[in-house]
Amino acid sequence: MKFNRRLQAHLTPEWRKQYIAYGRLRELIYAAQDSSPSQGDVQAYEEYFEEVEKDYMNEIKLELDKVEKFFKARELMSKSKFATLKSEAEKLKRLSLSGHQEVRITHEEAMDLWSNAVKVGKGGEKTKSVKRAHPKHNRTRITKSHVTSRLKALKLAFSEFYLDLILLQQYQVLNREGFRKILKKHDKEWRTSTGLTFHLSVIMNSYFVTSVEIDNLILQVETVSIETLEGGNRRRAMNRLRVPALESDRVSHSSTFFLGLNVGMSTVLIVVAVLVGVFLANFQSPVSCKTDYSIRNYTLYASNGSFGNQSFGNESYGNENCISGDWVRVSAVKMFRGSLYVALIITLIGVNTLGWRMRGVNHVLIFEVNPRDHLTAYQLMGIGTFMFVTWLTCLIGFFVTCQCWSGKFAFLWPIAVWVIYLLYALNPIKILQYSSRKWFLKIFRRIVCAPFYSVNFPDFWLADQWTSMGGVLLDFYFTVCFFIHMWDKDPGDQNCTICTSVGNGIRPLLAGLPSWFRFAQCVRRYNDTRKFFPHAVNAGKYLTGVVEVIFSALYHHYKETGGAPQTGPFFYAWIVSFVIVFVYKLYWDLVMDWGLMKAKYGFLREELIYRLKALYYVAIVEDAILRLLWILKVTVFQTDADRFRTELLGGLVSVLELIRRFVWNFFRLENEHLNNCGEFRATRDISIKPLSRSDKKEARDDANVEAERSRPVAFAVSSV
Repeated sequence: MKFNRRLQAHLTPEWRKQYIAYGRLRELIYAAQDSSPSQGDVQAYEEYFEEVEKDYMNEIKLELDKVEKFFKARELMSKSKFATLKSEAEKLKRLSLSGHQEVRITHEEAMDLWSNAVKVGKGGEKTKSVKRAHPKHNRTRITKSHVTSRLKALKLAFSEFYLDLILLQQYQVLNREGFRKILKKHDKEWRTSTGLTFHLSVIMNSYFVTSVEIDNLILQVETVSIETLEGGNRRRAMNRLRVPALESDRVSHSSTFFLGLNVGMSTVLIVVAVLVGVFLANFQSPVSCKTDYSIRNYTLYASNGSFGNQSFGNESYGNENCISGDWVRVSAVKMFRGSLYVALIITLIGVNTLGWRMRGVNHVLIFEVNPRDHLTAYQLMGIGTFMFVTWLTCLIGFFVTCQCWSGKFAFLWPIAVWVIYLLYALNPIKILQYSSRKWFLKIFRRIVCAPFYSVNFPDFWLADQWTSMGGVLLDFYFTVCFFIHMWDKDPGDQNCTICTSVGNGIRPLLAGLPSWFRFAQCVRRYNDTRKFFPHAVNAGKYLTGVVEVIFSALYHHYKETGGAPQTGPFFYAWIVSFVIVFVYKLYWDLVMDWGLMKAKYGFLREELIYRLKALYYVAIVEDAILRLLWILKVTVFQTDADRFRTELLGGLVSVLELIRRFVWNFFRLENEHLNNCGEFRATRDISIKPLSRSDKKEARDDANVEAERSRPVAFAVSSV
């Protein structure tokens, strides 16, 4: 492999600009050679290369100075951080001495323990490590569970710090090799030995080449981890410090096989589903299930359930709609639709992950997941395609059961899809990507409980995905409502609008939840940072989404109670809110989330990761067009009398919204990655404050320490 390709494959993306500009220096060599005079004019030839070589060596010196400054700064930061972590490890070890139920320390140390906190990641939660037994007692109580929690956080901090050291060591090696390679090429192409002389006299004596501080720090981190954190267990310590491949994610053969198997099965099942559907359409017109008294009379016309800006659809009311030949098709579309979207979005996020990895966007750091244990792009796509296989299997089962057995039991198939999804997500056994599922459920809990948790990037990114999947909640509610109120009821007990009416407030509530979650998160971020812009302004964007849902609900409730379909104040308020939401969100997508629309750079931005500029312009147009699909909700969806066609069109709009979100993801993470590059942030920020503010006390001998403890404070370490 050519060195430039190896450099691009192994460099740390966030430090890209701090590496030797090998490609540019190589081009300077070739450009100078192409512009050189004829070798027949010896004097002119020698004078030309003498001048060019002087300029070239100046470029080499500038690159060397850049590398030296960056390496020294990172090395100094690493030494300071190691001193803090080592001090914390030693103090924590003293608190967790085996066989001791109480640890006696000074009153000042007790106060330090009381005020100390552990912070993990940007905006992470702070967890108190010490609890007072009672304000009246001059005692502070710390349990083993608290010590264990702090020890776990400290191990995580050491593992992240170790990864940072390995990246810095790799930086050192790659730049050393880069200078050697480029100077060797310089001598070869220009037929001189100046490069060798410069390499031996300057490069080999430079600080970043001669320094062994990083190697020593790596050994010290390993020693502390083995002896202090893991009690001498070398295997366990080194397994925790294990560094993932520094190049692109290695492709697992099992993951690719599983993905390929699912894609092949999906292809076959799609063909089978189409053939079965065509067969039933040709021989049973309209498509209908075998007669089943308790369910045959239901026609369930309801919302289109479209994504993004929720509406409640083209509904017909009255008991006459409960007896119709289209009820199977309309109901099946609504009950199968939401689960299909879940499979699709997971597959698309897998494609997103593959694109980020190929272009060097460090999504692992941005999402703050464990770099040693996370889902790869192929695993994500494998999960999504497996869900699609499950969905297709249940759809075919629905067709066959409906035609050959019982219409009543045919409707168990759509609920079976959701049951399989939930069993996978909530499975407590440590199999099937347990750590990743646990991470997802943790983020999901933080979203639902907003604004009571601080907000990190994964929190609001996943909540943004839900703003494009609000229709899943509506379709899931329809499925559950159907089985509760309509699945096994006698015709006399039918209420065919109970699952589609907005009068009970459930459907508007579900439609507005995704926007509410993001609004609450923005409010929390404003409360934490006190920055009106962008957080308070961003909260206003999602508040307009909630207002749009409210006006939509009022308009459809007005229709239910006999109001004119296209008149009235609520209809016009709904239209105005749609326009405001469209302008507000489009501006935020392009300017804030993507960082584009800078006129100086052709309405893009200064730095671009994706090579083709045309992709950015296409994405801008695509985002605007797909956000305009709300027009269909106030035109076609409100006037088309064909309910089945309306539901299918609503499903298509939903898929297009997912595609819009899929494209949005590429540029949103690109912008976040560039922000991390500006801060040279390549690993998660795991900062642990020292237990004591005064390190001098740790250096005192035992006699002085005992003399200082005139007012002892006991820490009772209880057994758990």
